[in-house]
Amino acid sequence: MSMLTRFKAVMLSNWNALVDRADDPEKMARSYLKGLQADLGRVKAETATLQMQEQRARRALAECDEESAKLQRYAETCVREGKEAEALKFLTRKQETEQRCGDLQAALDRAAASAQRMRQMEDKLAGDVRQLEERRDALAGKQDAARAQQRIHASGGASGSASGAMAAWEEQVNRNYDEAMALAELRAPAGDDLDDVFAEWERERAGRASAEPAGPEDELAALRRRLRD
Repeated sequence: MSMLTRFKAVMLSNWNALVDRADDPEKMARSYLKGLQADLGRVKAETATLQMQEQRARRALAECDEESAKLQRYAETCVREGKEAEALKFLTRKQETEQRCGDLQAALDRAAASAQRMRQMEDKLAGDVRQLEERRDALAGKQDAARAQQRIHASGGASGSASGAMAAWEEQVNRNYDEAMALAELRAPAGDDLDDVFAEWERERAGRASAEPAGPEDELAALRRRLRD
């Protein structure tokens, strides 16, 4: 599953507030930090992939635009030489090429939007990691004295239950992390920003498609008139 599906949850998350409410803030900070570092690694990998897709889409669109311009030049040359049948063929191919360019532009827009959101997530997660590292280090000193005192009390015969207590604590940490992610999802506003962007592009494309573009014959007539002037 792509990290893009968690865009809103990541951007709305507030790990410092969750650590503040934990029974053991220092341990909770360490637990959350581990999860955030893993998420940051995945986001960096996906960001690199999406950026390559964006670059490929941009190159494909540039090549398509160049082909369309070349076909236009060929058609103009044919009209000047009186070869209107050949000019019409070039204009027909140019119209097909322009439709393909429109599809490539839409693909480029989608790739660029996805890459931008991944970069935003990467910045957010990197900031969260830095903040939690600072919190963890600050809390570690305060927790040292408390843990030392707990070990003194635990040495009175509680060693048999130590492993069970640790397992229970790890289970609680994992449960708190899952609850934190669920809470971030619930706090996200209704609707999906990314889906809204894609839906808007689709409506724009549909609008362009319904604009009844001029056929090759009409374009040939216009080209003939322009070259005569």
